This record gives sequence, C-alpha cells and structure tokens, in this order.
Amino acid sequence: MTQIPSHADQVAFLTRVQKILDETQVVATYKFALLIALIDVAIERGDDSGDPLEVQIEWLGEKFVELYWGHAREFCGLVLSQSTGANIAVLHRIHALQKRTMSLAEARRLPQWHTTVRGISRIIQTMPLLRLQLLRGNQRMPFLYHEIVTNGAIRLHPGVAYCLRKFSTLIGSLARNGWLREVRDNPKNSYAIGATQSLETFLFGDKRVPLGRVREVLMPVQEGRCFYCGVRLTGAAHIDHFVPWALYPSNLGHNFVLADALCNADKSDLLADVSHLTRWCLRNDRAGRALEQAFEGQGIVTDLGASRGIARWAYERARSTTAVTWVARRETRVMPANIEFAI
Repeated sequence: MTQIPSHADQVAFLTRVQKILDETQVVATYKFALLIALIDVAIERGDDSGDPLEVQIEWLGEKFVELYWGHAREFCGLVLSQSTGANIAVLHRIHALQKRTMSLAEARRLPQWHTTVRGISRIIQTMPLLRLQLLRGNQRMPFLYHEIVTNGAIRLHPGVAYCLRKFSTLIGSLARNGWLREVRDNPKNSYAIGATQSLETFLFGDKRVPLGRVREVLMPVQEGRCFYCGVRLTGAAHIDHFVPWALYPSNLGHNFVLADALCNADKSDLLADVSHLTRWCLRNDRAGRALEQAFEGQGIVTDLGASRGIARWAYERARSTTAVTWVARRETRVMPANIEFAI
C-alpha cells in the first residue's frame, strides 16, 4: 500500500510546482490550464491514499472546455490573445461550438461536444502535457506524471493526487495568478489595459448561473422550505453552494440548495455540518437523476459523480484539519478528527 507523502515530501512538491511555474518556457496559457485541470481531476476522482492516479486525457479535455469557455467571448471588443504567436487552437474549437449554443450545459448534449473534446484532448497530448514539466534549457522535471500516454491516459506519480488535493487552494491560486499575468502582459492585449471591466473577473470570476431557474428546480424538491432550518421560504429564496464557492468554485447543479436569507448569510463560506451532509447525500441519492434532467433542461451543468467527489474531498480535508463547520445560525463546531461519514 502506498504511503501518503511525508511533510518533507509535501514541501518538496510545492517547491517543484513553484519551479515549473517560474521556469517553464511560456508561449501560451495552456500550462496554467493543465495544472488547474489536474487539480480538479484529483479532487473529483482521486483520494487521499497517496496512490497513483490514472487520468484520462479526455477528462482533461473536458476541463479545458470548461476553463476556456468564457475566454472565447470578446473582452472590450476583441477575444483576448493567450499566446505569443497565433491565438490558441482551443479557443477556435470552443468558438465553433459556441456558434451552436452559448450554454455550456446545452453544448454538452450536442453531437459536436465529443468531437470538440477529442480535438482538444489531442492538443493537450501534443503540447502542454509534454511542456508542463519542461524547464528552460530543456531540463525535464517529470515529478507530476509519466509523459507517456497509455490507453488514452497518463499516470500521476504516487503522492501527486494527494498533494494536489491538499494544496489545491494554494496551487490553484498560483496557477490563476500566472495565467492572469500572462494574458495581461501579452502585447497583443495592450488595448485592454485600463479597461473598466476587471480582467481577473472576466477570466476567473464566478460564472453566472440563472438563479431563477435554480429556484424553479429546487423549490418543489425542498417543498418550499430552507434546506438547513426547515423554515417556510417566503420571497426570493437564496441559492447556496452546499460546498462553498470559496472552497471549490463549482456551479454544478447538485451542489445547489435553497436557504433562507438568515441561514445563507450566517453560513457564508463555512462548510455545513455533517448532519447537513447526510441529508444532502440522501437528497441526491433519491432525486439525483430527476434533478439532473431538470437542471440540464434549464441550462445548468450537472455531474453527480463529480459533485460527490468534491464533497468527499471537502469533508475529508475538514476532518483532517479539524475545521470549523456550520451547524445553524450562531452555531458552529469543530469537526472531530474521528467522525465518520459516507459520501
């Protein structure tokens, strides 16, 4: 059985991540997207065992579509350049898909979706996958994964998925900051310097979801009551990310619950107590398929397996750090290190 990395190994891992972000040759923003995609896959499909993880290239292709989907839109009248040469091919492929629909949820149902993902997967395999661990001076540092694709997948080294999950916030922030800097400093984007709209918000801001449609789906499921306290919802019910956006920025449909204003404000960015987790899992077990159909009918992306993986990661992390969780208004508690839960 593989052991989880020692504290010294974890520090060494972070040092290597910093090194590839600082010292790899940047000709496009792909390396930042690839690192963020690997984090997401580790969270959604990995675990904390320290074992190696097989990662299908098409999983990364889907993540690239999600990450670059909003970037194919115009910013101050033009599509931002994300390369020192011709603009990246991923944007052209996404733009072709967006000619059919601007809804990511609807795009997933198009016959062209799989063609687009496969095409982007080939780009990943021939470009960033081989360049992410290549330092200037042609020095390779393959500490994340074997650079050999077998049966459409790469294999993360032992301990890598564990570290990506544990340090996801830190590494993701470093990758996004590098991505932002690369786009901002690209001379082709000088026209946008000083724009009123925030470049950071455009690239990485909260992807808006149709809140009225979320309420329409969840109100009958929750029988018009707050998910947390059970009070009858009056007026405009608040939409809450069950696993907080601040912890993992995801607008997957199964992660939404309806809450009254007081509960939503008091919970804020805290993880809900395990008692709420149990009910969230039960709701998704009973109504998961119906919710999927209803959400996607409203143009909201769903992936119940990914939502469960994200929740499992969030609660396992909270347990390992004895994090503070939200129980009810004006009531929190430290999650016990020995608490049991099933997701």
